[in-house]
Amino acid sequence: FSARSDGMKPGKLIRRIATFPPLVAVYVSLLLHAMQVSLPLVVTTTLAPVAKANAPLILVALGVLFEITAQPRQAAALNAVLTLRYGIGLLVGAVLAATLP
Repeated sequence: FSARSDGMKPGKLIRRIATFPPLVAVYVSLLLHAMQVSLPLVVTTTLAPVAKANAPLILVALGVLFEITAQPRQAAALNAVLTLRYGIGLLVGAVLAATLP
């Protein structure tokens, strides 16, 4: 996701974004929620502290990995990717906020 990935095709970039581990965890949790699966108490008790720390840890990890060293020729691609990511995030958030109880 940095300037070192020169020449990365859009499909490969989208695949890397879609398989980003925190997003995979979101996919799994949405699937479990949609299937109305109840996890055992021991699992939810164990995962509760991890869930509380998840957002700050992801932000720190992204901050460490994110490098803004784009050349002028890369600026358009960077803007497109960021717009796509934030647009999809906003859309998914709006849909979930409107549909979940």
